[in-house]
Amino acid sequence: MIKAAEFISELDENAVIINTPADQFIVSDESFIETINNALDSARSGNPTIIGVKVSDLVTFTGCGHALYDAPESEEELPTYNVKGFVEKPEKEQALQLMREDCSACNTGINVWDAHTILSAKVDARGLGTDELMSALRLYADLKVAVGTFPWYDCGTLKSLYDISAKTPNHKNATLGGGKVERTDCRGSLFCSIKGVTLRATNIKDEAIILNVIDGKIVLAAVKLKDSQKVKQLAENYKEHKEFLIDDFSFGARNNIVMRTDFSKELHAGFVGADNHIVYSHKNQDGEIEIAISEQ
Repeated sequence: MIKAAEFISELDENAVIINTPADQFIVSDESFIETINNALDSARSGNPTIIGVKVSDLVTFTGCGHALYDAPESEEELPTYNVKGFVEKPEKEQALQLMREDCSACNTGINVWDAHTILSAKVDARGLGTDELMSALRLYADLKVAVGTFPWYDCGTLKSLYDISAKTPNHKNATLGGGKVERTDCRGSLFCSIKGVTLRATNIKDEAIILNVIDGKIVLAAVKLKDSQKVKQLAENYKEHKEFLIDDFSFGARNNIVMRTDFSKELHAGFVGADNHIVYSHKNQDGEIEIAISEQ
């Protein structure tokens, strides 16, 4: 972001810059446009401004960082608020308290500032993450937050991918990926397969069934959508130890069975908050891979 500001300032030293992450789904409705315009006005006044959004879904709320701001004393105040701190991915009780107090907004990661403000800040940005940079700016400048109520999804979770995906009209199932998916008695779930694999699912409800290839091995994960945030633990575990590719893995899940065949040695299955599943896999006579998963 600093490098971008340096480049843009050479083109226009008075430019106002909007930095936005790429992994978000936003509906550009009237609230979003108004929020951006409020942030632009604030940035033109020399105040770096972040875009906040009100979310009511607890799963999303606990999976996001939040900007804390001073409560407005009247409705006639400016439509931006002073940021007084940040909370990163609060636990359930703290999240519920923040929602009740209504003095915080989910930090979308969209930042608005003019080139001069960000470049003149006495901040050594080398090695800083976005949140650390925002905290440093808050000490240097009058950091503001513009708050909106527009539809916003951080596409870093399985639940958010389900929320924004096209769904079947009756059972509200969504499908991603290039593989074949066959469903029976499934509702409100996300299925992601891979080319060359047929995924058969039975009696799956409110879950994400994900197939992927990691280090040449097929990995299946069954995740309750409400536990989507816990998947990050798998990524961190794999990055550090690669342990879950040694055997099947489980986070807060019980009574799951993986039926072993010769092919199953190539398959690793995991469960996050998903109980009582049976997984079976084999290669058919044509050598095609078929994986079946059902809830007992």
